[in-house]
Amino acid sequence: MKCARYQICEDRVLKICFVSHSAGRGRGAEKSLLDLVESLSRMGIECCVVLPYKGPLFEELRYRGIEVVRTPFTWWMGYSRSELGEFTKPRIIRTLLFGSSIMQRTVRTILHLLTVPLMALVIRMRHCDVIYTNTMTVCVGALSARLLRRPHVWHIREFGREDFGLIFDLGERVALRLMDLLSSIIIANSQAVASKFRPFFGSKKVKVVYSSVTAKRKNVMNAFPVPKGTDVRCVTVGSISKSKGQEDAVLATAELRRLGLQPILWIVGGTVDQDYERHLHLMVRDLGLQKFVRFVGEMDDAFEAMLRVDVVLVCSRSEALGRVTIEGMLAGKPIVGTRSGGTLELIREGFNGLLYNPGDYRELADKICYLHDNPGEAQRMGENGREWAQPRFSQTAFATKVLCLLREVLHSKKDV
Repeated sequence: MKCARYQICEDRVLKICFVSHSAGRGRGAEKSLLDLVESLSRMGIECCVVLPYKGPLFEELRYRGIEVVRTPFTWWMGYSRSELGEFTKPRIIRTLLFGSSIMQRTVRTILHLLTVPLMALVIRMRHCDVIYTNTMTVCVGALSARLLRRPHVWHIREFGREDFGLIFDLGERVALRLMDLLSSIIIANSQAVASKFRPFFGSKKVKVVYSSVTAKRKNVMNAFPVPKGTDVRCVTVGSISKSKGQEDAVLATAELRRLGLQPILWIVGGTVDQDYERHLHLMVRDLGLQKFVRFVGEMDDAFEAMLRVDVVLVCSRSEALGRVTIEGMLAGKPIVGTRSGGTLELIREGFNGLLYNPGDYRELADKICYLHDNPGEAQRMGENGREWAQPRFSQTAFATKVLCLLREVLHSKKDV
């Protein structure tokens, strides 16, 4: 199906306005958006990206020659108290932006509505044909699209409450009803996410498109020294929070020590939940694992860490897709992941990795031991993972599928 260089009319190509919830670059949603916009631009599609503030993504888009605009707006979701922890306490503004009290939700809703006319003006001045909202955490793009009578596409990349502890300011029932009314089509980044939202939007409206995942080697090897005598090297990548389940990896490391192995575990990721991070550090100290567990911190690209290990661990309780899982496969490493969420769509037991039940650190340790004791099997799984992942998660495949869906939206709009 040829969708590249699609023209909205005879003298003008299609122009898409992307609305991103963040201007960062550390998370999968922003990385995937950057890949999509870059690929569509190469296909001849005009792209404009609207960000709520200036950040790394803003500079990266400008560097790549893609039109980018800063227009302040807020989320229409907040973190639950249990997930928020100390994340926002030091700064009042951040508390208002991400908290979940009645006052915080009210303030965000008012701010959200006030920014709609400005967003609509930005879109209208740039003659955009389609508005594309990246993640379900913001609604300003959808409301602006309705004001301008333009088609709107919503790309859902998260479960919400299950993976990030996010709660809709208007309540789930009202918010999902609005998402249905304000969208021509809804893209889910995995079958697991689609299964959750299909009852609210209908099977015809929800389409599954796997995001692209690109990985390039960077020279940061000194950040991952390997102690002498190490038997097995593992890494877990993701923001430090309960939903990412790093505790499983720490306890499995202790179990490996009990079984007589000399493991090393690198925990890569920035802090989201400070209470949970303290809990992990205390656990490492109490278990005597200071020489075996290293907290590396946040990295823009953790691919180098994956190249340096024997096994990539995915301990997330509810991963919407699992960019880390795919990156680990592209690195040619076997993955041990949880039997939950989108991870089940990526790992085929015994083919490109192994699975364990979330929270069962002994089972996790057993799977790591199996890969250590059977290096031939570990290598085979790693090679299978790379061959399976490369064609399925390429930038071209991702952009082509999205563009085809946008063409369907525009054609159906003309027929109305």
